[in-house]
Amino acid sequence: MLTDAHEIYSMPVLTGKAEYPSNALEELAEAVENFTVIRAREKALELGNVRAQNICLLGALVKVLKLDAVDWKTLLASYVPEKALAVNLQAFEAGCAMA
Repeated sequence: MLTDAHEIYSMPVLTGKAEYPSNALEELAEAVENFTVIRAREKALELGNVRAQNICLLGALVKVLKLDAVDWKTLLASYVPEKALAVNLQAFEAGCAMA
């Protein structure tokens, strides 16, 4: 399936109490009806700040879960430092578009 995907490990995997499944994407595709890989890290790097990948994922979740009644851009502006706001807003929009 996808061999170049960036894996985000859970705490049990990070502490050695669990092993990350080698076929995680295949298992998810079988278990979840609307399975989509969001290349948040790749998009954040493209935008110039890898740390914006979490906001890219937030945008995708907002879109999929239909949580657009919240003014997310204003909310982000109240929590994200001004120097990082532009890239985070771009990442949010990109995540919405990827979902």
